[in-house]
Amino acid sequence: MHGIIFSLTETITLFYMDPSILLGKVFAIFLIVAALSMLHNRARIQSLAKNMKANDPWLFVMGAWTLIFGLIFLFLHNSWDTPANIIVSILVWATVLKGVFIMLAPEKMLEMGKSWSTNSALNITGIIYLVAGLYLFYNLLVI
Repeated sequence: MHGIIFSLTETITLFYMDPSILLGKVFAIFLIVAALSMLHNRARIQSLAKNMKANDPWLFVMGAWTLIFGLIFLFLHNSWDTPANIIVSILVWATVLKGVFIMLAPEKMLEMGKSWSTNSALNITGIIYLVAGLYLFYNLLVI
């Protein structure tokens, strides 16, 4: 019986992952995919930004879910001690703020989204996302 409990404890320990590392891994993959999408599907993103309306109920739902997930991320991770944790913390706070602003000021968020969907803005954002994603990927998934 003692061997079974010891084995179960070891198994549980092996499956536990620090929330900061988990979020870093999730954000790494998200940033890389989002960057490639921005750089490859520019016309689609511009069309989405152009056609979204402030009174669209999906915008409110998107804001609510963004805020909910942002708050969950914030309660799991708010660490500023390493470069990777700083990137994750910035992304967590950006997620929270995005959810709040989508819910409270959807017209302004849509206006910002349209201004950020120009070719040059998508290129710059895509490159920043790609660099940050690859940095997190290398530091949290490879090492």
